[in-house]
Amino acid sequence: AHAGESRYNEQGIGICLIGNFQSDRPTDKQLDSLSRLVTHLQQEWQITEDRIVTHGQIKATACPGQQFLLALQRVRPQSTLKLLPASAETVSPPASPPPRRTANSP
Repeated sequence: AHAGESRYNEQGIGICLIGNFQSDRPTDKQLDSLSRLVTHLQQEWQITEDRIVTHGQIKATACPGQQFLLALQRVRPQSTLKLLPASAETVSPPASPPPRRTANSP
């Protein structure tokens, strides 16, 4: 997914759900799949909750939508993604990326 900030595009993992989540709630299947994928990625790459951000936290956009964030809090209450006002400041990318993992690394 295109985040709108080059360091996130080059060093991040973008996940995209299809829908207009300003007006519509994501389906239960979308939320379940997303939760399982994020949990797997966190375990595989040692990604902490504070490193997970939404498109709207990187770039001035309504994405992922208020309905998405409301639904997310129900399926992943541990998530640090909170409802942000439209005027909230964006998140700066980390100063340096985590070490790259190779096929041979533990």
